[in-house]
Amino acid sequence: RDGQRGSRGAQGGASSSFREAAMLCFSCLAPDSEPRFVNYEVHVQGSALPLPGIPVQNPTLLTSKRRGALMGVRVQKLSAFSDREVGEQLSVATGSPPPTPIKPPDFTTSVASGRRCLHLSDGTGARTEAEYCVDAKSGQFRLKTTGKGGQQTVVCCPIMSIEEIYTIDDDEACFPKQVLEALSPEERAGLFLIDYSTDEPNAGRARICLVESSRASLDQLLQHLLQHVDDVVRANAR
Repeated sequence: RDGQRGSRGAQGGASSSFREAAMLCFSCLAPDSEPRFVNYEVHVQGSALPLPGIPVQNPTLLTSKRRGALMGVRVQKLSAFSDREVGEQLSVATGSPPPTPIKPPDFTTSVASGRRCLHLSDGTGARTEAEYCVDAKSGQFRLKTTGKGGQQTVVCCPIMSIEEIYTIDDDEACFPKQVLEALSPEERAGLFLIDYSTDEPNAGRARICLVESSRASLDQLLQHLLQHVDDVVRANAR
């Protein structure tokens, strides 16, 4: 009898567990009477900001509103929504208008105002943060370097005095060994050397070694300088 009661108890326990599992499954799959939403969060200046009311078109078990413990799904990238939709949600949450996307200036604008670059010493290969600009009005290529003590040095090179501009694609022999050793393979892609003549009788020609941020930016600079030379030649031919 004890064995029979134990057998019935085991069957009853199994039946009860099955019923509980079936009820749980039904509660998860049963249709909701209310719209389903997922509460997303976006990090703005280090703080988590909820984006309320973003509907989910195809809710799953993880996004079902009946599963309260699984709510508040946290995402870092709202890939399912466009920038406009995210901006509108941020506007609702913060009470401020959506932010206007900031477009970076084009190359012509940035090269006229100044572009940051890396300057390398022709003799030692020492690296120095620098900034160069192309002044179309004066026809000069200006380089401004800042030393460790904060002292600034400005070098002016007339564009029409440039004899050659070498890149890493020409030949590594065009560059001093110290310069090449100071650069990584990625940085070498933006390396260029300006060889220009000076007005000083005993100086002859001078060289400037610089590194642009990328090969694409370097190509834009070379095209910009060639266009300036072409404009000057055309103007003098009139």
